[in-house]
Amino acid sequence: MDELPPTSASGASDGSPLSGSGLAEPPGWARPSTMNWRHNAGGLGQPGRPLVPAKTASPRLTDELFSRLVAYGTPQETRPGDVLFSPGDVDATDPATLAGNMAWAGQALVQLYAATGRTAYLAGAEAIGNWVQTHCHDTRGPGGYTGGETANGQKIEWKSTEHNIDLYALFSLLARKTGDPAWSARAAWAKRFVVAMWNAKAGHFAVGTATDGVTTNPAQVPEDVNSWSFLALRDPAYAASVTWISRNLAVTAGGFSGVSPCLADRSGVWFEGTAHLADALEFRGDPGDDALAAKYLADIYYAQAHGPNGDGLGIIAASKDGLTDCAGGSYYASLHTGTTAWYILAAMKVDPFHPIR
Repeated sequence: MDELPPTSASGASDGSPLSGSGLAEPPGWARPSTMNWRHNAGGLGQPGRPLVPAKTASPRLTDELFSRLVAYGTPQETRPGDVLFSPGDVDATDPATLAGNMAWAGQALVQLYAATGRTAYLAGAEAIGNWVQTHCHDTRGPGGYTGGETANGQKIEWKSTEHNIDLYALFSLLARKTGDPAWSARAAWAKRFVVAMWNAKAGHFAVGTATDGVTTNPAQVPEDVNSWSFLALRDPAYAASVTWISRNLAVTAGGFSGVSPCLADRSGVWFEGTAHLADALEFRGDPGDDALAAKYLADIYYAQAHGPNGDGLGIIAASKDGLTDCAGGSYYASLHTGTTAWYILAAMKVDPFHPIR
């Protein structure tokens, strides 16, 4: 969710899912032992069958499994646009540069470097981090980093809590992998902004600031800011944000259950946010958290099998078309890469804000 304001809708209804036949095992691919029981019990990878049975346990992503997933291969059957092999295959329709999106790309590159040892990935992540430092570093109010640049190259003056969470994770990963104290200082600067957005009385984080970079924006309290903050910080001082989501955003509508993106629209379920919350609950580990996480995973599992426009494999973004994010964007009942990825992360108890291996 890109706040203040969003630049495009999430879970677009015209998205094209990958082939329903699933991913092919490359020659010589031996199924990791951690997956054998899951395959036998729930039919992993069988066309039309959900990917991860909700009743199974959630093992950590082992080194062996992670390395095999990195080299897993491509779909057995593809259509034009299904698989991107080179930069020229990408048609960038929105040239805006949002700090949070940059951070996620950088995190992925650091994780790839850790898995493969290819220094080009680390260099790419550092280039992203340096761009953010040059263009988004901000000294107004609680510091942190601004939102990025618009499509025409103008600086975005507001600051997003979500973006600074993402940047804290990127800079922390870079500090760990490079040993450069500059990245640690930048991580601390992003974290400074995040914790300044904490509302201790209400038990949640604010979305960010207005364009003056100082005034807290009270317009909305989004789900992702309050689950990602715990996953990134892992600080008990802010663990109440996870409880705030389950108490205030839980929703059942149209035969589906989970959480909504925000308070202003409770008309449907946002399945990506539901997976965020399940993951955060698993890592918080308070009494009852595991059971509640399992319930939310079961809700997503049901949507995987029965949701509108589903294929039994991927996860739809929302239980209905037009579910708003309370910031001008919308989610749709369309198969969605991000939602599917977060479901897998939560089902396997993986925190993407920290080293996966």
